[in-house]
Amino acid sequence: MWGHRVADRAVDFLRRVGNEPFVLVTSFDEPHGPLIAPPEYWEKFTGREIPRRPNYNAPIDGKPDLLKIQRKENGEVEWWYDGKRYLEDLGIEEARKIRRCRTPDELREAGATAEKMWGHRVADRAVDFLRRVGNEPFVLVTSFDEPHGPLIAPPEYWEKFTGREIPRRPNYNAPIDGKPDLLKIQRKENGEVEWEDYLDSIGISIFR
Repeated sequence: MWGHRVADRAVDFLRRVGNEPFVLVTSFDEPHGPLIAPPEYWEKFTGREIPRRPNYNAPIDGKPDLLKIQRKENGEVEWWYDGKRYLEDLGIEEARKIRRCRTPDELREAGATAEKMWGHRVADRAVDFLRRVGNEPFVLVTSFDEPHGPLIAPPEYWEKFTGREIPRRPNYNAPIDGKPDLLKIQRKENGEVEWEDYLDSIGISIFR
């Protein structure tokens, strides 16, 4: 909801800083509502359903402790369980007619996809400005913490990867000497999680 304001402030700063060296940090994790995007982004999507993943709510025997804690606290969450709640909370019955979404599930998927596209466009504005004014070279570090569910993506993105292996990252379980305390606490609690167990814990058995 407020991402465009963050981008406005970032671009305003870049206009004022000119050619002086600078460090700019922008946070796009400000307060936001679910499924927020301008109408033109919603209109790109008609509300296709994302099929339930084969290993969704799979047994957690032998899984990392963190996953067991989450399952204990949340139970077995229904796939797209929150579609009706979004409709009720946001009053989108009328908007649903405009957006051609027939069911709460379709609305949820179309909205999630539209929101992500809008978020990316907003975050790109500072980079676009730098390129236009020629203030290069520059280093950009971006962190996205958008609203998301487990492995949400449009079907065409899933089709790009189905059946392919995800290689183990070179620095996976790397030494944590000199790393932030939070990382040390996570390593102490979780240990060195095997790559295969990690993929299973976030639901990527479908890739095998």
